[in-house]
Amino acid sequence: MPTYTTSRGFAKYAIKENEGAIRDYDEAITLDPNHFKAYAKRGYGKKKLGQYEEAIKDFDKAINFKSDPEELYHSQDITLAWIYHSRGSAKAAINQYEAALQDCNEAIRYKPKDSQILFLRGNVKRKLGKYESAIEDYDKTIMLKPDAANAYFNRAITKEDIGLYDQAISDYSEAIRIKPDAATYYARAGVKLSLGEYESAISDYEMAIRLDPNYAIAYNNRGYAKLFLSLYESALKDFNKAIELKPNSALIH
Repeated sequence: MPTYTTSRGFAKYAIKENEGAIRDYDEAITLDPNHFKAYAKRGYGKKKLGQYEEAIKDFDKAINFKSDPEELYHSQDITLAWIYHSRGSAKAAINQYEAALQDCNEAIRYKPKDSQILFLRGNVKRKLGKYESAIEDYDKTIMLKPDAANAYFNRAITKEDIGLYDQAISDYSEAIRIKPDAATYYARAGVKLSLGEYESAISDYEMAIRLDPNYAIAYNNRGYAKLFLSLYESALKDFNKAIELKPNSALIH
């Protein structure tokens, strides 16, 4: 019975019925209190709902209740790497970065060539100020998954953090090539603005606004870039638009 219940729960995740899935895993755990997969999958559902501390408790139990490490390691749907990765992701979401890093390291020990785990570890290292090591993880992520736009994006942010501006622009450009979106154009524009490349920055802000017409801070920063080019009336229009979109923003005012 627990197996059938957990199967239905996972099907509910697939159609985004997270709360219904959690109820199925509750039932599975009632029927079999040592069912490590039920704890792991319930933790996954709680994580998706933003219940990070409760999710971590379930992942803890999944690890503690495993009767046979080899059985868990070779499980088709729930592996030890998956549980550590999921728990690390939940810990990172509530800023427990040191603990998240430990979980990422454990996950990679079992699955060293998993691009998602390496990407998460890179993000955690960046939050801890371990910039060069974070870049190494993003490098590995990209090597394993060359179309990982988010890895290029986050590597660009990290390079920007340590002043590698030209490299950051190159990474943002690659992310845009793979998956153009407003946030990436906005981020690249910010680097160009810092370098005094005002016209190019304005072009990127324009692309960000084209993709997201309600991007208030993009209007604001485009206006700021225009000030450096003495385009005062056009800048004022951008500032007014930004305030119209976000009237309560002290920064924009």
